[in-house]
Amino acid sequence: MQKSDGLTLIELLFVMAVFGIVLGIAALNLRPLEGKLESAANNLSGLIRQGRSKAMGTTTAYRLVLPAGSSSQEFAFEWANNNCRHDPDAPAGTWTADGKLTFTLPEGVTFQGLTPSDAQLCFNSRGITADTPQLLLEDDKGNTRTLQVFAGGMVEIE
Repeated sequence: MQKSDGLTLIELLFVMAVFGIVLGIAALNLRPLEGKLESAANNLSGLIRQGRSKAMGTTTAYRLVLPAGSSSQEFAFEWANNNCRHDPDAPAGTWTADGKLTFTLPEGVTFQGLTPSDAQLCFNSRGITADTPQLLLEDDKGNTRTLQVFAGGMVEIE
């Protein structure tokens, strides 16, 4: 019988496969170590995209309700059978909260405002918004992220 001084190709492929699986699991477990600000920006971006999808899927208007005041850090969507226009003659109470589409910013991340300040993030039944606002987030270390929402619903994080 001959003595083998190396690894066979099968053994090498098996070791590489196990190593790849271990690296994949480690990468998934390390993901929460990214900053709170990045996580908040990604989650808020996802909420905006879900609101747009819901507007198109239900053929109703969906608008994002922004945190009111410095103590509130919750974003939520409301829906209505009318369109997104600011109509002063519209009867009160035409918007209904969608309890499933909400997101609360994590501790240490604050909502700094909307640019322009009079903009509104509202998707019509075709998933299009008339305004293209920027949402500004800041963490307790002074880092900021800007979410740019485009007319077609795409969200870019800067």
